[in-house]
Amino acid sequence: MTIHPTIGGGSCSKDVADVSENCKESIKKDPAPKKPPSKECCAAVTKCDIECVCDNMRQKMGTVSMKKVEYVVEKCGRPLEKDSKCITYEPSPPNRKL
Repeated sequence: MTIHPTIGGGSCSKDVADVSENCKESIKKDPAPKKPPSKECCAAVTKCDIECVCDNMRQKMGTVSMKKVEYVVEKCGRPLEKDSKCITYEPSPPNRKL
């Protein structure tokens, strides 16, 4: 199990609040296409504990699209590990015979 340090030794609630506020238009769960992140959003993403933020964002899946979070993180230049909490996996559709 990987333990991710948090800024200031406490929880990452400030990071979650900063990313949520500055990226809300790019990560909200709605049918609109993905929207590129703003400079303010990328500033928040760049300085935060991204694994802790994504772990907390998963708890807000009713209002936050994890696919959009993943997109924003990548657009802001944060490389993600393959086991990152920011990456979403969607099952492949079943094979159908026509």
